[in-house]
Amino acid sequence: MSKVCSGCRETKELTEFWRRSDRKNGYVSRCKECRNKAQKEAYREEPKRADNRKQKLKVNFGLSVEEYDSLSKKQGDVCAICKEPEKALSRLGHPKYLAVDHCHTTGKIRGLLCHNCNIGIGNLKDSVSLLKEAIDYLNRYEEEGL
Repeated sequence: MSKVCSGCRETKELTEFWRRSDRKNGYVSRCKECRNKAQKEAYREEPKRADNRKQKLKVNFGLSVEEYDSLSKKQGDVCAICKEPEKALSRLGHPKYLAVDHCHTTGKIRGLLCHNCNIGIGNLKDSVSLLKEAIDYLNRYEEEGL
C-alpha cells in the first residue's frame, strides 16, 4: 500500500511513514524523511530549543532554567556521581544537558547526572540494595584480578 506525503507530495510506501494509532489510517501525514528534516530544522532554531527546554524543566521537575543553572553551578557543572562534565551529544551534535535526577516516589530532586550515570542508576531501579550488590560483584572480580 502507498500514501501521499503532505510534505513532499510524493507517493511512497507505507513503510516510509511513522505509524500513529490515533490517526484514521494509522500513519502520520508526512513521510519519515520530511518529518525528520522538519524536526531537525526546528531543533536548530535556538529560541525554540530554549523554549522546549524551559517547558520540559517546568513540567517534568517544577524547575526554572535559572534554578537548573544554579544547581548545575553549585555542582561545578559536573555530574554529581562521577564528577565529570556531560560528554554525550544529542543526535544533532549538540552537547546534552546534565539530567535532572529525582526520586520517583517523592519527586524530590537529588541532583544533576551525566547521561551514563543517570542510565546506570536507572537501570538498577534507583535501588540502594541493587547498587550494593553491583559493588560487591565488581569487588569480587577485582580481587581476582579480572
